Amino acid sequence: MIDNKGVKVLGWVISAALVIYAAFYVNWRDVFSILKTVNPWFFPLLLVIYLVDFYLRAFRWKLLLYPVSKTASLQKLFYSYNIAYFSNIFMPARTGELFRVFITGKEERISKRTVLGTLILERILDIFGMGVLIALVIFFFKIKTLQGDTRSTLLLGAGMLLGVVFFATVCALLVHRFILRRQRSGRIGKIAEFLEPVYRGFSSTRQVPLLLCIIGLSIFMWVFNSFILYMYMLALSYGSKFSDSVIVLAFQLVGEFIPSAPSSIGTFHASTVIGGKFIGLTADQGLVLGILNHIYDLVIRVIFGLMSIHLMNFNFNKGLQDFRRDAA
Repeated sequence: MIDNKGVKVLGWVISAALVIYAAFYVNWRDVFSILKTVNPWFFPLLLVIYLVDFYLRAFRWKLLLYPVSKTASLQKLFYSYNIAYFSNIFMPARTGELFRVFITGKEERISKRTVLGTLILERILDIFGMGVLIALVIFFFKIKTLQGDTRSTLLLGAGMLLGVVFFATVCALLVHRFILRRQRSGRIGKIAEFLEPVYRGFSSTRQVPLLLCIIGLSIFMWVFNSFILYMYMLALSYGSKFSDSVIVLAFQLVGEFIPSAPSSIGTFHASTVIGGKFIGLTADQGLVLGILNHIYDLVIRVIFGLMSIHLMNFNFNKGLQDFRRDAA
């Protein structure tokens, strides 16, 4: 069941602890002083860049769906992405992402479990793309604050991300073998019957040219997301390099896996502060970067989300009820 009360409570506790810590131990006068230096001219440009980023994500998803739905609408996938991201503002542990499963399954008349399979594959590709990008940055870019053990730690982290991808790939192969060999009777047969449409969502992995295109796009998307974070750094006049933004983005990605209150309150900011320390930012500078990134990201989600709800004639309250009923 998706509505896990234990995860919700843990998330709220972690977020509350981080917010209380910030309230008592952060020098807010310095934080506000840094915020006053923000160059507002970057925000209209960031709006356009976010729009391109969301379309890139929708296009990659269209490629993932191509083997099972060659006519999937890019525009509808874009809208469902926006609605899912908007839902994450209110739902814990990024479970709003699963709105994409229900909307796309209904709109494109595809098995929801198959759509879920593409979502799982998408996450695996995200981890792989981030791992490759971190390794490339550490090997080919000189980051002045990365010395000895620190560089080794980040390389280990990149290796662990790639290891997760390898483990997930092995699991997918074992699931496929399990589905093929089991008879469709009894409890084992029911499990195989349940997993089969999910595995169908991995169909793009069996088309090598398509898979290579998706992998390349996944890596490029992380480069593009690093550029978005770099734009925030430029707006704050931090004097950071593009390669620095990759390191911070990697920590923000790790922060997304930590249970938190909806919108990743506290965890997003803490992960940005920790990542900032690796590239030489002070705790106050890292916190300001996290606050600015988080607030504007929420504004973008609200704008694109409400726009997509309107253009799709999507009843959000009814959709939320259907989501909870089907997810139970």
